[in-house]
Amino acid sequence: MGADSRQGLDDGAVSITVIQDGRSQVKKLVGPGGTMRVAVGRPGRRSGIWRIWAPSNKPEVYVKSSDVGELKLSLHGEQDGRSHWHYAFEHAEQAIKHTGSPKRWLDDWDRPEPISPGWTPAFRVQIPGAYMTNVPGDVPPEDVLWVTAPSDDESISIWIFIASPTPAEQAFLVDATPLGGFSLTSGEAVVVMAALNTLTDEESSLIRRAHDSILQMDPADFDFGTDGAQRAGILMENDQSGLRTLLEVAPYPEPPQ
Repeated sequence: MGADSRQGLDDGAVSITVIQDGRSQVKKLVGPGGTMRVAVGRPGRRSGIWRIWAPSNKPEVYVKSSDVGELKLSLHGEQDGRSHWHYAFEHAEQAIKHTGSPKRWLDDWDRPEPISPGWTPAFRVQIPGAYMTNVPGDVPPEDVLWVTAPSDDESISIWIFIASPTPAEQAFLVDATPLGGFSLTSGEAVVVMAALNTLTDEESSLIRRAHDSILQMDPADFDFGTDGAQRAGILMENDQSGLRTLLEVAPYPEPPQ
């Protein structure tokens, strides 16, 4: 499967061309600005619901799940010659509650490098299939885009790409499904994709260790989600390209064997 980002010559609109099984389909993106909600599973048994949005008046992107906690990711446009992510509490009161300090920012890193001309994997949320959460009485928003839950030895990656409108450039991601997107005031576009991955033994071990570390924490000191599925997220280290992944798991049940 592939996709390329193109800017229409007639109205300035941004569209993506999805290529699958030798056939292509052009999808025009809303914007500038927009909102998407994505979750893995189904109502009643699911991951956190991720909201991905951008304002209509500035080239910034925000990512947050109230199921996962009070922290929000924000990708800021060019400032002082750099485009960068912030990982922060939305309000100083939340920071004081969890850290004892009014400082909202917990982490900051540069926007990753493109993997091909016009395509930048900006961020990834990884959701292992073994860590779905039962949510009794669940009433999620009607506009959630649902991704089928994977098996226990698989995970779903929610990829957030930033695409520049350049002619006929393509980026390929194995077994990825474009979920949608929207344009930004910069002329770029946000494209959200979901990819199914079979976990290696090393990845499964890493997930178990991360989950174990969560179980050792005092809930008063960790930003567990308080809404809906009550999930937990761990921000992993950058890879070689600068991409960061947030690992989302259920904090309370025992890890899978």
